[in-house]
Amino acid sequence: MGWKLCLTHGTIAWLGYVMLFMNGVGSLVYIYLIKSKKFSDLPEFLRLSQKVRGTFNLSYFLGGFTLLTIAIVLGALRAQVVWSNTFHVETKTVFTILLWIYYFVSFLIFIAMKISKNERSLFLFSLLCSIGSVLIIINIIIGNWLFTGLHDFL
Repeated sequence: MGWKLCLTHGTIAWLGYVMLFMNGVGSLVYIYLIKSKKFSDLPEFLRLSQKVRGTFNLSYFLGGFTLLTIAIVLGALRAQVVWSNTFHVETKTVFTILLWIYYFVSFLIFIAMKISKNERSLFLFSLLCSIGSVLIIINIIIGNWLFTGLHDFL
């Protein structure tokens, strides 16, 4: 069960990172188009399609966030198998949990703004997701390359 759980954990984590990174890149495109001077000159249908694209990025977010959550749970199960009752903290784990908290708080902000019917909720959420993509890159660099531990497979 050990190596299968480890392989599943790693695969799901990377898929989650990729989806969240794609969400951030799509969010940057959405921000660029919204802030572009030419956006207001577009026909209504094209402006609506850009808002749909922003909403489509939400599906990347939800998928990536769900996969990252599953990867953290599987990693915790794997850690329990490997270390039994001892507690072990690793840089990659800490940064991933901080990243998960960042995305969770970002989503809560988005929901709160949506409930209050703020028109800029999708823009702010896109901005936070773009920042999240940079945090993913930092997480990978720090956790996998600089402070290696059990996650030094690159």
